[in-house]
Amino acid sequence: MKALIAEPSKAYRQLLETVCHAADLKPTFVSNVDEALQLLSLHPVDLVFTSLQLLDGDGIEFCRKIRELSNTKHIPIILLTAEENKNILEPATQAGVTEIFHKSDVPRLQNYLNEFINRTSTHSNIDARVLYAEDSLSVAKLTIHILETMGLTIDHFTHAEQAYEAFKTTDYDLLLTDIFLAGTMSGVGLVQEIRNSEKGKGNIPILAMSAQDDSARKIELLNCGANDYVAKPILKEELIARVHNLITNKKLLDKLKAQQNLLQELAMTDQLTRLYNRHFLMELAPKHISEAFRHKHSLSLIVIDLDHFKTVN
Repeated sequence: MKALIAEPSKAYRQLLETVCHAADLKPTFVSNVDEALQLLSLHPVDLVFTSLQLLDGDGIEFCRKIRELSNTKHIPIILLTAEENKNILEPATQAGVTEIFHKSDVPRLQNYLNEFINRTSTHSNIDARVLYAEDSLSVAKLTIHILETMGLTIDHFTHAEQAYEAFKTTDYDLLLTDIFLAGTMSGVGLVQEIRNSEKGKGNIPILAMSAQDDSARKIELLNCGANDYVAKPILKEELIARVHNLITNKKLLDKLKAQQNLLQELAMTDQLTRLYNRHFLMELAPKHISEAFRHKHSLSLIVIDLDHFKTVN
């Protein structure tokens, strides 16, 4: 990954170079605003560092100019300062600064870079399957490209009915759906059908999309069961972050449920025979007996006693 660093001090440049290399970040150093803006317009970077004081200008004003460039609107910007001035927080934030670090706080800066690298690499290596419903082929092509750069497998459909049929036969980690789709079923209808499905499959995370920035519609979608909402036109960085968070949370929940099921199995079955044990009997027998009395149906219990079983168990 690449970083542009606007820093006039040669001594602090050497320190930043060491910090960047430790985080597997390749730095390019500049001393003034004009040189930095020229490089940014020609060569994309993943991160920008700037000192508060530059040779030909102010670091905060430099950040404001970075945000005006089309290819750097959304990249993280780190402001480095040697001053203990709380008054720079508001203007820096308004100019688009992502984070502010005191130049002496190198350990905190190192931790931030490590987390940034780990987060970015995680976003591009997700083993998951996404069900995608979108009737605009141009939008779908762009979105699929973004999702595939994350390592995702995409099943795309233009009709909600087609997407729902695929959902019933395939296990997915995320549903991404537009609100207005070709066919008779809308995206809202698709969300409702999936939430009304059997409990296990119906818990899939859902990210809804729409070109209409309508608060009432957002609330309706969330009430219907959508987990999150993203507006069109799609912002790549926002889509990646929301998709990553939803899939990560699902996988963590799936892992927790698997562990709970394993613990339940260990508690209720004999490890040698895999038959239900006395704990299972004491917990579920009263329930089954009550149901038998209530519904007046037969109930049988088989008890097997094996001679000399202690020699193998």
